[in-house]
Amino acid sequence: MSLENEKELMWGILRADPEYIAHHYARELLELSNRRGRVKFHRRCDELLTMVMNTVQNPVYVLAIMKCWLTNYRLPMDPGKLPSFDRFHDKYGKLLEKVGSKNIPVL
Repeated sequence: MSLENEKELMWGILRADPEYIAHHYARELLELSNRRGRVKFHRRCDELLTMVMNTVQNPVYVLAIMKCWLTNYRLPMDPGKLPSFDRFHDKYGKLLEKVGSKNIPVL
């Protein structure tokens, strides 16, 4: 990754720009998912999901990032292999039930 790309990534995270975070990390996760071992993939998914929950303040955008990863990029995430998924479900599950998945924006 070039220095310019690293600076762009850092600013995207600092701004908590959900669209930038969703697509930047989805490409990384897609590359990991296409490799043989999925252990690294799920470990990285867990790290990124935790980072998203800690960084992005608007809960709708957290759900939109997850929706982007699952629908646009079709990442093969297994909730049973993500330790942070229980926290995600506890924190955002009721909101998802309330607004419904159709009302979550597609990034």
